[in-house]
Amino acid sequence: MPPLQRRIMKEFLAHLDELNAHIKNLDDEIDNFMRPEEKQASQAIQDVTGIGNTSAQAIGWEPPVVAA
Repeated sequence: MPPLQRRIMKEFLAHLDELNAHIKNLDDEIDNFMRPEEKQASQAIQDVTGIGNTSAQAIGWEPPVVAA
């Protein structure tokens, strides 16, 4: 691989690592907002093939109602 392509790949992979860290932080924050029953539902939903933690949280989590 030529040096320029190697550098571009290195930068790309570093950016992906940074994005993954942001995603993990957001996942942790969402997990902290979930009530115990929502966490339990999220765990149960993950038993379905193809449903991971992020999808299960989205399905099992109800955002709080904000008064206008």
